[in-house]
Amino acid sequence: MKTVKLITLTLKNFKGVPLFEFNPDGKNATIRGQNRKGKTSIGDGFRDLLFGKNMKGETDFARQPLDERGQKIHHLETLEEAVITIDGMEVRLKRVFKETWLKKKGLLTGHTTDYWIDGVGVQKKRWDRWMSDLINEEIFKIVTLPGYFNSKNLKDKEDKNKAPWRVRRDILFNLPPDKVSDEDIINSDPKLVSLPEILGSRSVDDQKKALKASIKLTEARRDRIEPGIEELIKTIDLGFEAKNLPAIEAYIKHIDAKIEKVRDNTELAGYRKQLANAQVKLSEAQADIRVAAYDEEQKSAGKVFKLKSEIRGFNREIGESQIDIDTWGKTIKENEESMAGLRISFTQEAAKSPQYDEICPTCSQPLPKDQIEATRARFASLQAETLTDINQKGKELKADCDDHKILIRETTHSMNNSKQSVTGLEMNLKGLEKDSEVVAPKYPKHIEKLQSDILVLQSRIEAGPKSDTTELEAERREEQKKLAALDAAEKTKDRIEELKQEEKNLSATIEGMESQLSLMNRFIVTKAHALEDKINACFELVHWKLFNILVNGEVEECCIPMVDGSTELSNSEKINVGLDAIQTLSRHYNFWGPVWIDEAQGITAPMAIESQIFRLLVDKDCPHMEVEID
Repeated sequence: MKTVKLITLTLKNFKGVPLFEFNPDGKNATIRGQNRKGKTSIGDGFRDLLFGKNMKGETDFARQPLDERGQKIHHLETLEEAVITIDGMEVRLKRVFKETWLKKKGLLTGHTTDYWIDGVGVQKKRWDRWMSDLINEEIFKIVTLPGYFNSKNLKDKEDKNKAPWRVRRDILFNLPPDKVSDEDIINSDPKLVSLPEILGSRSVDDQKKALKASIKLTEARRDRIEPGIEELIKTIDLGFEAKNLPAIEAYIKHIDAKIEKVRDNTELAGYRKQLANAQVKLSEAQADIRVAAYDEEQKSAGKVFKLKSEIRGFNREIGESQIDIDTWGKTIKENEESMAGLRISFTQEAAKSPQYDEICPTCSQPLPKDQIEATRARFASLQAETLTDINQKGKELKADCDDHKILIRETTHSMNNSKQSVTGLEMNLKGLEKDSEVVAPKYPKHIEKLQSDILVLQSRIEAGPKSDTTELEAERREEQKKLAALDAAEKTKDRIEELKQEEKNLSATIEGMESQLSLMNRFIVTKAHALEDKINACFELVHWKLFNILVNGEVEECCIPMVDGSTELSNSEKINVGLDAIQTLSRHYNFWGPVWIDEAQGITAPMAIESQIFRLLVDKDCPHMEVEID
């Protein structure tokens, strides 16, 4: 167990606070005052001293005081100093933030931050390591800020003032001492016995995401079938009263017999028979092409969808990479500006020479040589230590620049590869879209040959001796067209049945995947029920809602604090929920730290917890900050 308490806190030239000395001596305290009198700045100062951030988690905030026009007041050092106890042992911590100037030109070159632990100056790395040994910063926020753990926001947007709900949920799941394993949950319900085989090596969350993506793609494929069937149905509208196939064939034979009698078996009979056969074959071939063209169109649509999805993925990666590159470039620029300031400081320090008197100011006698040499040695030692410190800071900044340049180079290379991939995919996409454009059909060679044969036969018939069979032949052609149309319609009907069967198969596949999703939701609900009581038994006031069951039966994971069954909490309840969470989580992490309650006027009776508590309270009747020690 580790308990940290604040004994004293001194802030000088910090934000709007010229000088403030806070002496709670390890006890609870209330700081009251009107708005904008610096109450929150006290909490910000303590947090900045430890981690270089204010209570909102911001590192780049205005530490220096501002004048009445909102401009920074220069040439002031910002001091943050505190005495804390760690399990009763006192430690003095100090941080000084100051500007660096180019004296000859009067130019501001940057800022430096110096650190002391128990009066000994330390480098930033040692300071950070000391803080890390004391407590993880994320845990420190959880056990010292009441508003950090009590949010009900379900959106995973980054908010430095709130712990993400998934993080809070994971922490809560680890609270009960007797854990419930996934295997225990599965063994408790016979309906879940097939779940391990469904999951394989994936987690429940990952498998749910994969299944939802598969369902979406399969539904899109299934939903394209029905419009295709409707289009095929339109093509089998014969436009005439359909007779059965044997009746049409018998009638054609009857017409042929009449024609034969007229022609008396002339030479043209063979040509006419060949012409009729060729026309039948042409109609059948054209029907086959229409069916094949529809199938090809469906395949092309699926490929276009897949290519567009891949392009969106690469473009998202390119955008994220560019943001990283811009951020790293800014860091490099800031480091290089700081390095320039360090070079100037190094030159100025190296140019210094010892300043001392060789004559005693009291007796006007020359000082002993050993005293003069000792003074020179102290100056040389201090100067060497200062130059070493400046050089070390420069090396650290140089190493940080080199690391970021490597990251920029590697990320740029990766981003260029992604851009090349996008270019290639877009070319493929254009090709697919061009291929899918509606163009005049290009018939295969066997159809062109049939068309050519028909023209030749028709020319031969036209050139032959004329017989009075014109009306009979016209009637025969009409019947032959009906026969070809019926044949094409039968093939189209077969294709429609194939598509209907495919639609049923896809629906069955979707139903199976939705059944697996339902099984995973059952697992999540069962596990949440098993854990919920154990988790909530760890708290005195708050009850945590860990999932929502939606109207469609889908389970939505969440992490929402409730008091007396309500998620709509008053300001007082929100603060007490935060204190309840701090009490439980402090025990969980074995760490108690000073708790800062901002805007504490919203609660008259804060929940009593083991940690040291500071209430920051708005009081319109208090024109200056006042401190009350409990």
